[in-house]
Amino acid sequence: MSNIIRIGNGQGFWGDSIDAPVRLAKDGPLDYLTLDYLAEVTLSIMQMQKLKNPVHINAVGADAQVKRELCQSVLDDIDFVVYDNWEQCSHSGEIQYVPIEQKKQRWSSLGDVMSGLVHVEGDQTLFDATGLAIEDVATARYIYEKVK
Repeated sequence: MSNIIRIGNGQGFWGDSIDAPVRLAKDGPLDYLTLDYLAEVTLSIMQMQKLKNPVHINAVGADAQVKRELCQSVLDDIDFVVYDNWEQCSHSGEIQYVPIEQKKQRWSSLGDVMSGLVHVEGDQTLFDATGLAIEDVATARYIYEKVK
């Protein structure tokens, strides 16, 4: 029995191929595969490109008070915000920087959007996710479906 553990890592940010982790899982003799998606890098590049209409942003990296991914001017220009969990996002997500009485855009919970109670409208939308791991589950499912 070998004491060697083979670990592969797939990373993703602006311009990377999502197929890299699939290739690692299919072709690499791996014991474990980890994934790291660098939202901060991608969002900085997008902000430098002035977020042309239409655009959708998944903000998943700001998970604490005073930590943020988006410039205030970008957040102010968003038309519609969907959040995964109000208690967490209003305390630790991007929307913590917008006092509810000063918000310019419409906000809704992910549950209301997914159930069809609310329809997302606008050219610039934001998904503020702080801890439900939806992106991780979606990526894992994508890779699983490609590999099986």
